Amino acid sequence: MSTQRALVTGASRGIGRAIATRLLEGGGVVAATGRSLDALREIEREFPGRAHALRMDVRDRAQVDAAVAAAAGALGGFDLVVNNAGIAGHTPIDDASDDRWLDILATNLTGAMRVTRAALPHVPRGGRIVNVSSVLGKFGVSRMGAYCASKHGLIGWTRALALELAPRDIAVNAICPGWVETDMATLGVVETAASLGKTPEEFRREAIDAVPQKRFLDPSEVAGLVVYLASPEARAVTGQAISICAGQTTF
Repeated sequence: MSTQRALVTGASRGIGRAIATRLLEGGGVVAATGRSLDALREIEREFPGRAHALRMDVRDRAQVDAAVAAAAGALGGFDLVVNNAGIAGHTPIDDASDDRWLDILATNLTGAMRVTRAALPHVPRGGRIVNVSSVLGKFGVSRMGAYCASKHGLIGWTRALALELAPRDIAVNAICPGWVETDMATLGVVETAASLGKTPEEFRREAIDAVPQKRFLDPSEVAGLVVYLASPEARAVTGQAISICAGQTTF
């Protein structure tokens, strides 16, 4: 099974960019999608002819359908779909507005479903789908209700979809990163520190101390797991939620 043709969402930075870059370095062709077209075009310039930048907001169904169709036309289909697009933020239960809650779920959960639904007609037998969840899809964190709900939901949907697509020999898995050195993690540190009355530096030290390996991951480590799940050796791995978190969770 070839994994040369990949669709990666949220590819403009962080984990998504690392995944797209790793796949391209391995000789693949990648439709790199996201909301920041300028950042995506940097990938195009680095890998001319094999990287295709497409603006796509996963919250917008019409935009998803159009962008996925354009990507399928450019690549001739997808051997791998990576649902990485995501946002985070505090959503305490006493927040009077639904806006942030709905935005997080629309991006992290419903967006993944929309992209996959649009992509599946272009995925051949033996294809792969990888959904980027989080360790917060396995345990809860105070004031992070929407993010935890979306990432728990992504794992549940992964398990259901794996069974639904098994007759087509399409493996579906979720990966669950812990703290990773990304802009999103930096924002999370700042926001959580403020809610606790601490400096970002203080909270970051505490966060690292709570990780058994005493470190944040590099995005390239997460990209490596995606490459494995897209490989022939991982054909029998499906319906799983695989943690890559330096020991934050052991399940």
